Amino acid sequence: MFADDASKASASIIRRTTQALQYWGDALVSVLPEAVKSNLIVGEEQLIVDVQSDRITIVDNQHGELVNLGAFERQAEYFDNDVVTLLKAKMNPDSELVLRVANETVLSKPLDFPVSIADNLNQTVWYEIEKHTPFDKNSIYFDTKIERKNEERLFARLFIVHQSQVQMLIDAFAQAGILFDKLCTIDETNINLLPVASRRKQSFFRFNKNWLLIGVLCLLVAILFAVPAAFKRLSAIKLNERVLQLQAGAEGEALLWQQRDEAEQVMTSFLASRPIAFATLYEALARQLPDDTWVNDFIYDGKQVKIKGESLDAAGLVATINASPLFTNGQILSPIVRARQSGKDRFYIGFDVIQAQ
Repeated sequence: MFADDASKASASIIRRTTQALQYWGDALVSVLPEAVKSNLIVGEEQLIVDVQSDRITIVDNQHGELVNLGAFERQAEYFDNDVVTLLKAKMNPDSELVLRVANETVLSKPLDFPVSIADNLNQTVWYEIEKHTPFDKNSIYFDTKIERKNEERLFARLFIVHQSQVQMLIDAFAQAGILFDKLCTIDETNINLLPVASRRKQSFFRFNKNWLLIGVLCLLVAILFAVPAAFKRLSAIKLNERVLQLQAGAEGEALLWQQRDEAEQVMTSFLASRPIAFATLYEALARQLPDDTWVNDFIYDGKQVKIKGESLDAAGLVATINASPLFTNGQILSPIVRARQSGKDRFYIGFDVIQAQ
C-alpha cells in the first residue's frame, strides 16, 4: 500500500513539474524575437497515423502530409513494406508516434467528483468504470480530462473507445514492428487512450530537442538573474570582512589614544604635584650657574634637585646656587675630581627647592 501511495505521489509530482516546464517554456518562447522564433520548432515532433472512415493519412506535424493511402481495408496485410519503411525512416527517439482516430469512434461522458480525487482521477474512474459505461472494463480503452473545478467539486470528461474499433490497427502496426506512443482523436489531441503497457517503451528522460533548447534558455535566464545576486552576496561578505577589520583597527587605535590620555594624565598629575614647574626650575638654574659650567645629569623629585657636571670652580657652585631665591641647602654630595680631558672639576651637588613661582 505504501509503495502504491509513493508511486502515485511521484507521478503527481512529475506531472505538475512537466506542466510547469511547459508553461514557462511557452512563456519564454512568446517573448523571443521573431528572427529567433522562425528558426525554433515549438512543440514535440509527431508522426501521426490519421485513420478516418475513408482513408489513412500519415502526417509529420512539422512538415505536413507525407502520404495519403486513400481507400483501405482494415487488414494487416494492407500495411505493405513501403508504409512501414516510410514510418521507420521518419521515426527517431525524439518523435512521438500518434494513432489518431475519427471523433465518432470515441464516446465521451461528463463526470462529477469531489475535488480531493484530482490527483487520482484515472484510478478512481477505473474502479467505477462500469458505472459510467455499458461495456466491460477489459474491452475498452479510456482516458479522462479535467475541464474545470472549484473548491469542492471537480468536473471532468470521460473518453472511451471500444477495443474492436482500434485493436486491429494497433496489432497490424505491431506486427510490422511499430508501436504507438499515443491514441487520440482529431478534436481531443491532449488525451491518450492507449494503455501504458501498450505504448512504445522510451527512456523516462527523453527530451525533445526544442524543449532542450528552451531549457537551456531558461537556464541562461536563471543564471542572468542569479549572477548579480551571487555577486552582491559575495560583495556583502567581503564588505563585512573589511568592516570587521576596520572595527578591529579602530578599537586598536582607540586603545592607543586611551593609553596616551592616561599617560598624559599621569604626567600632568606628576607635574602638578611639584612645588615649581620643571621648566621654570631648569631656566632659573641655568641663569644661576656660570657660563663655564655644564650640567650632564639633572634629577628633580619634587623637593630636591641633584645635578652632575663639570665647572672651572666646582667648590664655588654651592654658594652660587644658595644665592638663588629658589634654592637652599646646597651641598657637595661626592668628592670633586679633575677631569683629564677638559681640565675642569667634576661635581655632584644637591639642593632643595624652597618656593614656587
